[in-house]
Amino acid sequence: MELNEAILGRRSCRSYNREKEVSEEQLSEILGYGIWAPSGTNSQPWRFTALLGEKKAEFIYIMRRNIQEKKADYTEQQINIFEWSALSLEKGSTVILAWDKNKTWTSPQSIGACIQTMMLKAHDMGLGTLWVAAVRVAADELKKLYNKEDMNLIAAIGVGYPSEKMIGKKGPPRLPVDEVAEFLS
Repeated sequence: MELNEAILGRRSCRSYNREKEVSEEQLSEILGYGIWAPSGTNSQPWRFTALLGEKKAEFIYIMRRNIQEKKADYTEQQINIFEWSALSLEKGSTVILAWDKNKTWTSPQSIGACIQTMMLKAHDMGLGTLWVAAVRVAADELKKLYNKEDMNLIAAIGVGYPSEKMIGKKGPPRLPVDEVAEFLS
């Protein structure tokens, strides 16, 4: 796949083929490309927890329970986003949690670059992905569960084989460059 095709063709996948599972080898390959992303002072602050099978189901349960328990802490719109995110992650084959071990000012940018690189590699492999920041609703419990209390939970990435309705789907329109950038000289 050409780079331009990967960039323009990648979509946030919210509908997956539940008959096909992503393997640990595929996840390892995706992560192997992700870690080549740039990071501030080559700090490589990312750490990952890949959840498959029952571990993914346990994660979804924890996320949903935290959404219910914390409804008073968030707006209705935020709760809807959390619930929709949990449902979308549940539909995929696996979930990768992205952690920040360094907690420096460059870490979130570096981890964002890593996630984007992983998503492009997954797309190149014929897989769909979904980047979800709404996992923050359950961050405290997940830190304890996965022994990551010294790290920040940045995001979850759902990974799976896209359903037929996702294949070739056009993405939402983007603002033109002249509306989002200025050129000064």
